[in-house]
Amino acid sequence: MPTPRDIEQGPQINEAVFNYVPVSQAMDDLADRTGFWWYINENRQLFFRSRGSVHGPAFDGADALADSLRVVTEAKKYRNQQVITGSRDLTSEQVERFKGNGEQRTFAVGFEIAKAPTIDVSTDGGSTWIPQDVGIKGIDTDRGWYWQAGSDTVTQNEEEDTLADGHLLRVTYIGEFPAVIISRDDLAITDRQTIEASGTGIVESVKTLTETMERQSTFQIAGQLLEKYGKIGRQLQFTTTEDLFRPGMIVPVNLPGHGVDSNMLVERVAIRTNEAGFLRYEVAMIEGPEKRSWQNLFMNMTREFEATIRVGADVGEIIIIPYEFERNWLEENDPNIFIEIYPSETLEPSTSLYPSFAPEHRIRLLEWFKDDGTIERKGITQIIGEDTDEIFTLTFLSPTDAVGDIEAFRWIGGINAATHLDTGIQIDEQTETTTGIEAPFTKTSSESWQIEKIDRKWS
Repeated sequence: MPTPRDIEQGPQINEAVFNYVPVSQAMDDLADRTGFWWYINENRQLFFRSRGSVHGPAFDGADALADSLRVVTEAKKYRNQQVITGSRDLTSEQVERFKGNGEQRTFAVGFEIAKAPTIDVSTDGGSTWIPQDVGIKGIDTDRGWYWQAGSDTVTQNEEEDTLADGHLLRVTYIGEFPAVIISRDDLAITDRQTIEASGTGIVESVKTLTETMERQSTFQIAGQLLEKYGKIGRQLQFTTTEDLFRPGMIVPVNLPGHGVDSNMLVERVAIRTNEAGFLRYEVAMIEGPEKRSWQNLFMNMTREFEATIRVGADVGEIIIIPYEFERNWLEENDPNIFIEIYPSETLEPSTSLYPSFAPEHRIRLLEWFKDDGTIERKGITQIIGEDTDEIFTLTFLSPTDAVGDIEAFRWIGGINAATHLDTGIQIDEQTETTTGIEAPFTKTSSESWQIEKIDRKWS
């Protein structure tokens, strides 16, 4: 049985869902997310440990057999920017309203529904809302309304009276949408740019996920991959007659002639017998990214053979493009989403004084101004930290949204902000992303865009 020394307690993973995948693949994914390593020894004993949990004897080359020592440098897995694609993120709470017409029973919301929604009906124009019984389509019966995970519609029971003209339907739900996550090591990018003396310094790797996962969990994966593969890798190989090393050990290595003076992880120990019958231990230690064993190599080849290999995007597939913006607010900015002001003996409301923003009203909509003069809006898809000094917002623009040339993005706040124009307060306008992409931004109907923004309060 594994002991606590064999399987260590590591960082908490918010979500881990494995559906019909090999156990080895699940273990690889867990190791990638936590920065751990794992193996099963000759006694079928599982080890899952953090780097540095077991220390081996120092190595200076004296125990290596003549001409067996080699140091190999390679950077096949190095990256300083990690992109995660294929995941499906969750929206913030969405509230959508519909008007009845005496006939319609099915209503489509803006996103696929991820969790059980709440549904209310008003017969007096929105003054009073009556909660409805909601069930899962195909499972529950005798409910007023039905929903299904992954569907973007709610449907009324056929035995219920349809919503009459003037009646309102309100659906409150958490949706899901396809997402792209980018995490980068700015210091490593700067160092790489200095070394290369040209270019951006960015070395990017892309990992594709297939599960629904909240943004925090996806960033956790990206961060662990950057930590694990954010170094130029070197592998030390040698043969010895001494039984000193075990896979997973951290070994202080000092080989001045090879330019190595660091801790290295023992990745593999193979035991051989020479012609005279003496045991030989072939050791491989690594610094930086792990290199795959032959077993893993063959396993990956099998996976690739069974899977469909795709380069780029299939015909008709939607491409997701992230655009990142940010604003560092100053106290003198007006209007100002971070200032709280109240009437007093020296301060009275006036037409030139903007009101303070409640946290939930600071950023409510994204607006875009097109080159033909058209102005369109959409509610914020996801907001994190709305009541803090750093607010993250994401607005998902579907293939049918904002098609054409966009001259500027604007963010709208205020208690009266609504999807129809000329409501709310414009709090910011930007024409250039954090990476220097300038307007006009051209969007096609084969693209979905993630408009991300960070608003920071002055310190």
